[in-house]
Amino acid sequence: MLKNFLQTSSKQQIAYKPGNRLTWPKPPQELVRKLAVKGGNFSDYYEQAIKDNIQDYEFWAHVADEYIRAKKDYTKCLTALQKIEDSLPAQWQDYRFSIITWQGHMLDLLGAREQAIQRYKEALKIINDKRSNFGNIMIDKQWIQDRLKTPFKWN
Repeated sequence: MLKNFLQTSSKQQIAYKPGNRLTWPKPPQELVRKLAVKGGNFSDYYEQAIKDNIQDYEFWAHVADEYIRAKKDYTKCLTALQKIEDSLPAQWQDYRFSIITWQGHMLDLLGAREQAIQRYKEALKIINDKRSNFGNIMIDKQWIQDRLKTPFKWN
């Protein structure tokens, strides 16, 4: 009976967090399964995730968030942000502007101002009236317009 219940019940989407042993809405990739069981930081699995070509926006969002909070490894963070954008599901496309804006932030921190400006312009084309708080910074249209004038810097 339990087996039948598990096969027929609807599974809820969950975050891929270390130590999480709940059921998955879809089978996770091997690296994500290993992280859920072993624990640790998502960024500890960066190299393996690149090698395995992990296409999981939630995994990469956690990686990017760890790099952003640590204020380091901007190149790896930029790659993680690109992986998020590449694997973002349809229901999250409205918030793509936030990921693109953070790509601009990383490019600014890496000294690639012209590329950063291009990312900010791309974000402005798609933002509409949305707001996002990814990385503990409230990003809205005004924030992005300000980044066109002033490069991103950590406070």
